Order: sequence, then C-alpha cells, then structure tokens
Amino acid sequence: MIGLGVAVAESVPAGTPVLFQGEFSKIIPKVAEIGYDAVEVHVQYPDLVNVEEWKRVCEKYQVWVASLASGSAYLAEGISLSHRDPEKRRLAVERMKGHIRLAQKLGALATIGVLKGFASECGSWEEFEANYRESLEECVAYAQERGVIIAMECVNHKEGDAFNTIAQCADFVRSFHSDALRIYIDTYHMDLEETDISSAIRGAADVIAYAQISDRNRRYPDGRHCNMRLTTDTLKEIDYQGYLSLECRPEPSGEEAARKGLAFMRSLL
Repeated sequence: MIGLGVAVAESVPAGTPVLFQGEFSKIIPKVAEIGYDAVEVHVQYPDLVNVEEWKRVCEKYQVWVASLASGSAYLAEGISLSHRDPEKRRLAVERMKGHIRLAQKLGALATIGVLKGFASECGSWEEFEANYRESLEECVAYAQERGVIIAMECVNHKEGDAFNTIAQCADFVRSFHSDALRIYIDTYHMDLEETDISSAIRGAADVIAYAQISDRNRRYPDGRHCNMRLTTDTLKEIDYQGYLSLECRPEPSGEEAARKGLAFMRSLL
C-alpha cells in the first residue's frame, strides 16, 4: 500500500516547497485532521530536534515521519557533499550523519537533494564526482551500520547539473552495492526530464525508495498539466510500497494546497 505524505518544516529558506511551517507539535494535528499518513520534514539541524517530543506527537496522531530532507543546510549555509573546500565537505558529511541518526530514531528515510552540491561549483565533472562519491561512501557506511536508507533525488537539468534522470541516478547508486543507498523520484522533475516516465520507473524499480508529487509549476497537482496517473499506475505495477509525498508551493495557501493535493492523490490511488 502506498502511504500519502506532505512536506513540512519548522523553518526553511524562502522558496522551499513546503506547505506548513512552525512547531512540529502544532503542524502534526493539522496534517492528521486533513488526512495524511505521514510528513516529509525539512530539517536544517537534526541534532537539535527533540526526538521524544516528535515521537510522542506522531504516536498520538498516528502520523509518521516518512523522510528527512537535508537541503536547508546547502541553501542556508552553502555546505555540500561535493564542495571544493574540504572543510565544507566535512561539515556536510557530519550534518548528513545527523540526519541518519535522527532517521534511525524515527524510522524514516534520510534524503539528499541539493546537499549533493553542483558540478559547476567544482573545477570539473571529475572533481565533482570524486568529491561527492567520497563523501557519500562515508555517509552510506554510516547509514548501513544503523539500518537507515539514504535516498538521492533525481533533479531536472534546470535545477541541478548532475544525475538529472532516473536512469543516471539509478546507475550511480547501484555502483555503491549497498542496500543503504537508493533514489527518490518526483513528478515535477520527471515531467521536465524523462522522455518515457513509465519505462524510467520500471527500469529503476530495484532502487526507488521514495516518491514525491507536484504539478509542472510546483503547485499542488490537479491533473491538468502532468499525467500523474502514469506515475502512480507504474508505481503500483512495480509494487512500490513506500510513500507518495506532496512537495509543492503553499499556494493559494498551505492548507488549501494540502487538502486539494490529498484529494487528487487519493483519486489516483
């Protein structure tokens, strides 16, 4: 069964596609009332989270943490797993380890999007890949020891300059030969990047651990622009058992987008 989640945060940099911001204990009751199964939480400082409070609130409202997003560390602080500066790479690795520890306590995935950095910020593709691989190897080993899955995002070429397609991401994560490293997909990025979405998903069935949904313009999905059913039908075909999370802009408001997005997702499933 595919669970339904929504992106939230206590605080994120401007422009981050989350629908609710504020105290975790106040967000979760609203998310539960709307009808979501889980949340995707954007966290900048995972070691500062009051884990027991989060677990208490999740248990009370039966809403679970599906994944922890790490991108705020890059957006707000400029650290990344591929940075040319070894110290900024080290800081990114340590931050990612914090996400892994938190994910272990919450039974969640730890995800990597923009925290991987950009090839254009390195001297060459070779430098970017070498830096990123070295950092990721340390993170994957750490996650493996703790039984946590790291999921790497496939980001379209307009917003990222590395591992844009599902096939590229899948091939890269397979090269680590670890069950602790997987990928996650997003209808927004697939719409811009994939020529055959169904084939791309089927070709990566062995490594897809998470999925996100939003429309072409990063607004809540309504079926008017992207063929969302193509994605959900293929996920069901490959027997995907994870979460499908709404990650979009809070327009016209976070609550309206959350309610309409959930209704549309339910119609697909």
